[in-house]
Amino acid sequence: MFLRTLKRRLHRPKERQIPLEQLARLWLDSEPELKGESKIVSKSWEHEDIDMFYAHYIHSFLPSGDPARPVIQGILDLLDERGDLPSVIPGSVPDEKALYEEISLREYTLEVARIAHEMVIKGHRDPEMIMGKIMIITLGHQVGVISDADTLGGIPAKSILILDPMIRDLPYRDSIVEAIQRYSGNRQKTQEAKILSAATSAARKKLYERARVLSKAWNQPSIDIEEIKKAIREGGKS
Repeated sequence: MFLRTLKRRLHRPKERQIPLEQLARLWLDSEPELKGESKIVSKSWEHEDIDMFYAHYIHSFLPSGDPARPVIQGILDLLDERGDLPSVIPGSVPDEKALYEEISLREYTLEVARIAHEMVIKGHRDPEMIMGKIMIITLGHQVGVISDADTLGGIPAKSILILDPMIRDLPYRDSIVEAIQRYSGNRQKTQEAKILSAATSAARKKLYERARVLSKAWNQPSIDIEEIKKAIREGGKS
């Protein structure tokens, strides 16, 4: 009995003693990644809504090697710089739709891309396979409004011309071009064009209603407290 106990003690693995400062370093070096936490995104834009969009819809979803990533970043750079312009050419819409001119290109485009993202997530069997292409299409379909040049084909044609240097090496370039060309009107639509058409319609409706509500609120006459007090005093004298 004594010999067995002695043998176990002699062959017991030695416990490794680690100083507290080394334990802290080991924890920092091997700290597990928390689920649901966004990784730090090195790319940054002046407008916070673009940063937030990229972190949530692009950085956390598309693989790092996806060829769509640099194209998307290039389009977001453009929206960051020129996105405060109206989302439509001023004077190009009927008077009853004039509020579209109050919606910025950046606000409209990001909303279209968000809606399309959710559509693909819910309706496509393999979202990652098509998402990069859809994000390029939705973010880039209206960038033609930054140019006031007269071009055959209007805004879609100008958007394609602006995007072309960024997308020319992509294997699905033609799909992007066709979607932007065909999404509006009654022409036969590809799958990508149908997604863009539905997303633009939903975004316009949502943003128009928001702009309408805000415009009504802003146009209400301000309350003059002094006039109210004066009316009360005069009423008390009578």
